[in-house]
Amino acid sequence: MKIPVWSFTLLSTYDRCPRQAEARYITKELPYVENPQAAHGNDVHDEYEGCIKRKGFPVKYPEGLKYFHDIYALPCTELMAEQQLGVTRDWKPTGFFGNDVWGRGKLDVTAILNSTTAILFDWKTGNSAYEDPFELEVQAVLLKAKYHDLQTIKGCYIYLKDDRYGKVYDLSSKIEKTKKTIEEIMNRVNQGLFYANKNALCGWCALTSCKHHKNK
Repeated sequence: MKIPVWSFTLLSTYDRCPRQAEARYITKELPYVENPQAAHGNDVHDEYEGCIKRKGFPVKYPEGLKYFHDIYALPCTELMAEQQLGVTRDWKPTGFFGNDVWGRGKLDVTAILNSTTAILFDWKTGNSAYEDPFELEVQAVLLKAKYHDLQTIKGCYIYLKDDRYGKVYDLSSKIEKTKKTIEEIMNRVNQGLFYANKNALCGWCALTSCKHHKNK
């Protein structure tokens, strides 16, 4: 069994249902299919990435305009969009597609304020009924590996559909705990522990061979 490089989506999928993670990332029984919501989200991310890189404002999606004003007003030494980061098994920085990459992720917006302080922003185009900081916590682990002098990393989601900021999280205080969580999940993946876990999203899962599938 070839162990895949971890990402937030693999980790979160395994946490929700190990069997679904196996079907998506190991056996490929569930190939990725881009639905209209995901396509829209990718389009927004592409537009906003270009906005930051060209230091202009979004044309297609002006709902993010005020958030760009806020971000540009920060006293940044570096402002990056869709930063691609990778880490090795011993938490050292490496290339996104490096031969020794163990985990990887893309960071929507990285604002480096100075050598010790950074803020992460993550665009969300869907509903904001439930907020989980784990995605930001994983991003902070990747960022800390590259910028090891960082002492303070904060982060928040920006919910474009609801036109609001999410909660601001102190991510730096959770880095070691997040590393431990990642290691625990990947250890279980290595052991081949892929049991089916019944959960609230079973009704939307396409894995018909699962005992919890809605048509069983």
